Parts: sequence; C-alpha cells; structure tokens
Amino acid sequence: MLSSDTNPFSLPTPSSGFLDPSQLHTGSSNSTNNNLLTSAPADLFDPLSTNWPYFSHIFGWGLDSDIDADLGIQPNMFENSESGPISSTENLSAAWLLSITPRGGSPTGEGKEQEEMKRDPFGRNHDNPWPNIFKPKMPDRPLTLGGVKASPRTDRIRGHPSAIEATSRNAMLSLVYLSHQAMWLMPDIEDFPDQETLSDFVDLYFEQFHATFPILHRPTFSVDNTSAVLLLAVAAVGATYADREFRPLAVALSELVRRIVQWMRASDQRSKFDRNLLVSYMLQSLVGVACGSREMMLHAEISRCSLVTSLRRLHLLRPGRSASDDLLSKGGQPSIHDKWLAWVEDESRRRFGWGVYLLDAQMAALLGIPAIASVNEAGVQLPCDDRLWDAPDAASWWTAMQEVQASGVNHDLPFLTVFRGIFTGQSEVIGTSDFGRSIVSHSMYSKPYLALQTLAKDTNPQSDPSHLRLSAAALYHHSRIAFSFPGLLNHVKVASGKYEPDISKAEAKAWLERWVMDLKDVRRAVWHAGVLNALLAEFPLGAFPEAFWAFDCALVLWAIVKYDGDRLRATGPRPALFAANWFDVEPPPMWIDHGGQLILPFLGSSTGFTVHNILGHFIDQLRQMPWGMAGMYKQVLEKLVEQEGALVA
Repeated sequence: MLSSDTNPFSLPTPSSGFLDPSQLHTGSSNSTNNNLLTSAPADLFDPLSTNWPYFSHIFGWGLDSDIDADLGIQPNMFENSESGPISSTENLSAAWLLSITPRGGSPTGEGKEQEEMKRDPFGRNHDNPWPNIFKPKMPDRPLTLGGVKASPRTDRIRGHPSAIEATSRNAMLSLVYLSHQAMWLMPDIEDFPDQETLSDFVDLYFEQFHATFPILHRPTFSVDNTSAVLLLAVAAVGATYADREFRPLAVALSELVRRIVQWMRASDQRSKFDRNLLVSYMLQSLVGVACGSREMMLHAEISRCSLVTSLRRLHLLRPGRSASDDLLSKGGQPSIHDKWLAWVEDESRRRFGWGVYLLDAQMAALLGIPAIASVNEAGVQLPCDDRLWDAPDAASWWTAMQEVQASGVNHDLPFLTVFRGIFTGQSEVIGTSDFGRSIVSHSMYSKPYLALQTLAKDTNPQSDPSHLRLSAAALYHHSRIAFSFPGLLNHVKVASGKYEPDISKAEAKAWLERWVMDLKDVRRAVWHAGVLNALLAEFPLGAFPEAFWAFDCALVLWAIVKYDGDRLRATGPRPALFAANWFDVEPPPMWIDHGGQLILPFLGSSTGFTVHNILGHFIDQLRQMPWGMAGMYKQVLEKLVEQEGALVA
C-alpha cells in the first residue's frame, strides 16, 4: 500500500516497464487503514505459502511424484517474477456487442454465396435472439461505454458508503490503460463515468442488488480501502439498476472488469488467489449470465469453472484456522470490536465461498447445465443470521449475537446436516438465513432422486447393455451412497490415507466408528455398494467412470467390514437369507430392519466378508480396467492390504 503522501498511481516508466496492480489503491490522502485482519500471522491464510502441505500431495494419497516437472511446468510458479504472457488467445471481444455503432461487411472479404455455403459450427441456419448462442463474426473494434455520458441521479441522497474520490476514479482508469496494452484494442474511455456517477452506481449496488446476493459486508465496506477492480465490479453491477439509457454501460464496465481480471491473472500468478480479484470475477460472471450479451454469457460459463476451482484450492467451504481462533490464541480478553472484526473476516470469507457455490448452482438451474461444485464439498455452516451480518457496528453485532443465542435455535448447523435433514424430512430450515435457504434450495434442485430412480428401474436385464444405459443405475446407486450418507465417502477416503486439510486420519476413523452404530444406514450402504459392484463386474465395458465407482464401492465396503464387520457377519437368532442382483434398485425392507445373511454377486455371503477378500476382489477388478486412474486406485487398495497384514502380524 502506498503511503498517504504518495501519488496513488503512476504509469509505467522505461526503468520499470510494469506497474504492480497491488500498489493501486483508492484511498484519499486523509484516509485511514481499517483492515479487518488484525491478528493473523503473515502466511496463515496465504494460499501461496510454500508451507502448505497440499502442494506435495498429488492425488491426495501422498504420491510425491512431481507431476509439474514431468509435464515441463515450473515446479514453483510463484517464484517467477516475469510479467507473464502479453498476448491473448481471444480473436474477438464483446466490443461489437456493446457498441451502438452500426456494423456491416464481412471481415473475410468473401462473397455472399461463399458465406452461405459455410457450415455454422453452432448448428444454426440463421441468427436468433437466444443469449446462449454466440457466433462471433465481426473484427475487434474499440469498446465504447454505451455511447452516453452518464451522470448521477438529480434526486440522489448521499448514503453509505462514502463518496468515491477522484483518486479512486484515476486508479480505475490506470487499470484500464494498463490492462489494454498488447492484449486488447484500447477502449474508448471518453465516456468513462466520473466519480459522482461511480458513487451513485455503488449506492445502487447496495440499495438494489446487495440483498439478493449478500457477499459484501456493507457496514465495513469503504471505498477508501477497497481495491479499484472490486470497486469497478461493484459499480458495474450497480449500473444495471440505473436509468434505462445508462444500462448498456453496466455491460461495458463488466467487460472492462473481465479484461482487468484476465490481465492481472496473466501478469502476476499471485493474483489468481487474491480474494478481491476473485470477488470481482464472481460479480462480473454474475452480470455475464443475465446481462443479455451472448459473449458475456459464454465467458460466464467458462469463468464459473475457474471460480469453483479457486473455491476448492482455497478451501473456502472447508473448516480450518480462522481469524477468530487466532485472536483468541493471543491470550487476554479481546475487545468486542476486535471480536467483531475477526468474525467479519471469517464470515466474509465463508460468504464468498457460498457465493461461488450459489452462482454455480443458479447457473445450473437456470441454464439447464450440471453444477460443478458438489454438495459434499461444503463442510462449513451456512451463512449466519441476517441480524448479525447487517449489524452496523460492534455493539449492535454483540447485542444481536446475544439475541440469537438466547433464541434457542441452532444457527451454526453444518450445511450437510441441514441438507440431509431436509432431504429426509427430519428437520426444517427454521434457523437458516435467507441466503442459506437459497443455497439449500438450489442444492435440492439438482438432486431429482425419484427421476433417477425411475431411470434405474428402467435398466432392464439385457444381453449386451451399453455403458450409457447402465450409467443411470450406476449413478443412482452411487448417488444414494454419496448423498444419503453425507460425509461418508470423504471420511472413508481420509481413513484410507487420503490427505485433507481439515480432517485427520484419527478423526475420520472416529467418525466412521460412530456412523456404523446405525445398522440400518450401514445395511443400506452395503446394499447399494454391493449392487453397484455387481453391475460393474457383470458388464466391464472399459468406460472411465467405472474406476471411480469401483473404488468408492471398495472403500465403503472396506470401512464397514473393518469397523463393524462382526455385526454385519452376524445372522441373528432367526437366520434369514437374502440375495441381490445387479438389476435390483431397492434393498429388501425386512433385511434393512432385521439383518441376516446377504448374498452379493462376485462378493459372496456377508457372513464371510473380510478386509482381505473385499479388497482383493476390487484390486483384481481395477487391474483389468484400461484407465490409468484405476492403476492409482489399485495402489491405494494394495497399501490398505499391506497395513492390514501388518496389524495382524
């Protein structure tokens, strides 16, 4: 951060040739530093710290081979001080969509007949207004800002946050200049909004949009301490709610944000995990989904993959060391204000993760495409009660905290607990905030079990079924394992040796020992894993999902036999015999309720299940599969066999 008496930005000079984006700030000369993180160690939350154990654990089971070196990539990309690529792979931009300038002619110079003979790679015979179909056909031209000179509302009442200073606007313009060198044609910024208009757009963001996507903490949001790119992203969203003639400016500003983000991520690898940049990227993607630009929608579909990847890499929805934990570890009695600041940091980080998750789920529901993030990836509680998040200061927050605790309603339930309770009809969302309710609703939307069950039942026995036909039944059984028992797959993988940042091997074993006490859940898991294995073993078709499904079945059955094998092998005072087949869908209710001997194809009788024969079957099965991942999974199972032999010895 620059000192208060230093010019907030400077253009590149021949000596440097590069302006560090991290040195751009938007504070006025008399602003104060109100950073929320007051007590965290320098590298505690730093995703670039080489102390992170994740970097040496390829695949998660401690395979220490340097894949990056094998592929010719820098072993440590963060040691590279060079600016990165200066060219773009994009041939066309959103400029021609955002400009009001009429366009005509063909960039290729070919005649009309030749153009008509060309096959449309998008499968269209003519243009149409659907926003999900984008067919670039015009050359790049400078981006214009809607062709209008925007101005603030005449009846605007100054509100929170404070007005944007000229230095903030200058920092935005500096980013625009730098981000368009060599990558894009320089946009026409003559109509770039002045600071009063930008302030109005920021006000509109909080007045109109914030309640629908509450990821920013309004009470501590300050234009003086907010990065220029995030401020521009907020203004772009706010411009959507401005007067109609100004709304094209929202698309143009959002496109500028996208270009700035791309430039910063290409120029400095560290920015790939910068939270301000990622929040800006998320807001820009949200605009891209709904703004009506075909190219922006295309970019939004692409960027959500990057956002979900960042969500996973930063473990935003996984429990871990928090600012509140660090504050308490310092000893003494922290003030209410310090507690509030630490809580705001933790909740802001969590809400950013939930924002990425919800945006992905919304795009899946609205566009009819699969979600990228899985419900099992969310291991933290849902967003807090709205009263806590909206508290204007520390005293109000503390009062609201006392009220929430006195209500007797548990507002800190983990997401998976709430999800399973609602799915099974065992609980309601009484203590869930509106943000949390929306997250759960979108998660439920993408889990149509009844429809999947119908497809699974329709997988009738055939002499030569295809993998695609069998996949419905396989997905059904796997989904019952994954979602009927939230956390099971994650814990069995950790117990088998996979590294996870928030769960130790001992904790995973303790979780499994508690879980196997519910015999009905154990029997359901055994049934679905056994039937799925029967389907895979009956029809080994060599499709790559088979390795993943077989491995999950192996670990589930291994964990159950290891931690509760005696009760599973017991036949009871009145022995009963049950049998399963690959085309079965639901287990016999009598066996679920009372147990007994179960015969599973290729695995035999449940009375004879041992760790060695279960793992031995799946090792042989994985050995026959053609995909390399099957070989890696086989090594994991072989290591478990070795460990079991050492325990016996």
